[in-house]
Amino acid sequence: MRRKAEGFNEGPGSFQRVSCRKEISTEAESEEIVRGEPGDGEKRGVTRMKSWARKAGVISVVMGLTLFGYSEVWGKDWKLFKKTVDAKFYYDAKDIIRSSEKMARVWIKQVYTKKGKMDMINLVGPRYEQLSYSINSLELDCGARMVRVLSMTHYSKARDILGLEDSPDKREAITPNSMFDALYNKVCK
Repeated sequence: MRRKAEGFNEGPGSFQRVSCRKEISTEAESEEIVRGEPGDGEKRGVTRMKSWARKAGVISVVMGLTLFGYSEVWGKDWKLFKKTVDAKFYYDAKDIIRSSEKMARVWIKQVYTKKGKMDMINLVGPRYEQLSYSINSLELDCGARMVRVLSMTHYSKARDILGLEDSPDKREAITPNSMFDALYNKVCK
């Protein structure tokens, strides 16, 4: 391996500055430099800087996802629209999407009572023992009085996802005096 020295001398009694750069003659030497060959502080500094930048990028992504993941608390305007023995139902009044006069997409939050939680445990199993609430996406056809569940996500009190159902159901008629009927009366009228 060859080294080139560059330097200058500004006169008698002054300090001499010398820097060394490696000239890479083979691919194997190139790999040694990238891994951090002893005595090659300049390359290791670049490697450390790249490593730090990657870590900072990963941390930023994780923090961003965490903040956006909790947007159901910070960015939503949950309005109570129905109470049953199984749950309290809220809809997000702020983010209703209307694709036409007759079609509306809306998010609902279903906060389970003890009875509702026990019914879910009996229905799906013990993994739902920590169940607290569900966030569901619905599509309402206001003209035809039809509803379709687009997705359901079940959460624990610690906001961990317990289950996810994201295959849209078929459209169903809205039954009078049901939870969907109460939602229809808030969103479609």
